[in-house]
Amino acid sequence: ELDYEESFTIPATGYTVQGWTLSGWALTSTGAVKYGVNYGELAIATLVDDADDVMVNNTITLYAVWTVNTYAFVLNSNYESNTQTTGTVAYNATTELADLTRDGYAFLGWVLANNGTVVFANTDANVVVVGGQALIEAWNAKENKNPYDYSSKDSNNAINLYAIWQAKGFTITYYQNHDASDSVANAKTDYVFDSTTQTINYLYTKNGYYFTGWATQRTGTVVYNNGDVIADVINTYSENINLYAIWAENTYE
Repeated sequence: ELDYEESFTIPATGYTVQGWTLSGWALTSTGAVKYGVNYGELAIATLVDDADDVMVNNTITLYAVWTVNTYAFVLNSNYESNTQTTGTVAYNATTELADLTRDGYAFLGWVLANNGTVVFANTDANVVVVGGQALIEAWNAKENKNPYDYSSKDSNNAINLYAIWQAKGFTITYYQNHDASDSVANAKTDYVFDSTTQTINYLYTKNGYYFTGWATQRTGTVVYNNGDVIADVINTYSENINLYAIWAENTYE
């Protein structure tokens, strides 16, 4: 209790709500801020005059007014030159992030470290939904990370998200190509785009001829050889690649 002639300091700290910032104090539960957090000393006489129509039995209640925090994030494409895009999301809201595309890869979603586990997954509709609360909680749950500083919510305290990619599979069909009507072929379906361990590798034979390599057309020139590493020679993704054996006639002395 305070006397009419006294004053008190409006509280600026000591009250916290995760994801929200204390803006000040109102005279009703739904009212606008009457006294800001930096108001300082408030005379009881002034408070009584301000609250004349809401005071009950000489009791005045002040209600905290909260403003939702908006947090900055940075989206990292996480390959080659690592394109960055910035965005913001309010703690009590969500934002939709458009699908990313990369030749030969499926976009799985966003992670908090460039080799981490997906936190915000891509959907069948190719849209990723990021919620402000989920973003902060994911950060706080991240191993070996300090809890997010809710009081520092500008771009200098932005949370980095990294795109996570999965190389797509594809099929190479190797055609024997003894002549224009030769339909003999063997399909290998377990190739992975950008693989550094898989190679172009299949062997046919043709009497009186030796194998010179693989072309992309029956009468084309050799562009691939057995032993070529997939990541080194397949630069553009296709679900199905047809290769044709190219033959050169043996010569005898």
